[in-house]
Amino acid sequence: MKKILAAKWLCVILVLLLVSQVSAAPKKRKPASSSSYNTLMDWRLDDKFRPSVVLRLTNGKKLTLVFERRDGMLVLPDKQELIPEGTRFTVPKNYMALCNYYHTECVSGKASRTEDSEGTIRTLFEQGAEVEYVRPSGLIMVSYADVASERFSVSSSRKDDYDDDDEDDYDYEPDPQSSLRKQAREFENRSVKPEDVIKTYDLSSREAEELIRKHNEALKLRSNREKADVYARMFEEYDGDYLAAYYVALANFNMGRGGQALTWCDKALAVNPLYYPAKYVRKKAEGIVK
Repeated sequence: MKKILAAKWLCVILVLLLVSQVSAAPKKRKPASSSSYNTLMDWRLDDKFRPSVVLRLTNGKKLTLVFERRDGMLVLPDKQELIPEGTRFTVPKNYMALCNYYHTECVSGKASRTEDSEGTIRTLFEQGAEVEYVRPSGLIMVSYADVASERFSVSSSRKDDYDDDDEDDYDYEPDPQSSLRKQAREFENRSVKPEDVIKTYDLSSREAEELIRKHNEALKLRSNREKADVYARMFEEYDGDYLAAYYVALANFNMGRGGQALTWCDKALAVNPLYYPAKYVRKKAEGIVK
């Protein structure tokens, strides 16, 4: 009987020891909840050999993005779409950030419109400004010490100062290779009538008349889908026809295709950055996308 009692007490002691060891074991930490935004962090812009920044994604992964050096600027190319939508960052001290306006928004701080010697327009965010990417895009960083007055022409303006009704207040970044950009002020910038717009194209009288005829025929189409297809073919035949690109955008907007409308507005504005009808449709299409 004593042996049985001793065995029972031994079992109880062993169980108590096991419980105490389990309770004393360090608890595993719960993974930190992911941020609702991707972030740019750990800026190393002063590195002479490998200037970089770390992109931390909402899933916890981190990617190192390496800048290219171009004419005193640090560039993450737009074409690679390195920085995804939903990324936020604060412009580091002693630097300014240059971004495509329609791809970014100013959450706080100062934002200005800039124009370089080639006529390319961007938005400049000053140090300390918080920036959010609303579409995938690139990034250009410029040191205050390296800014040359002849390289950038800055018109001081906060983010709330942009007026959609102001013809000249447009922040789209046109293709730097487009020679048509230089003709923007010679184009018709407000009318949507083929007779008004096409006569400002660099076409012969016969070519202009033929294109006007095609436009007027397309205007008679009732289906937005047909209009989009016909005008898209016109633009493929002559990529200076920003009126055709506008009508493709308008047809897509009327069909509720905000993304396609934005794309075609951008094509129209790449030819003529001052074309108000495309600016107007683009602003309305942004409401569909959001």
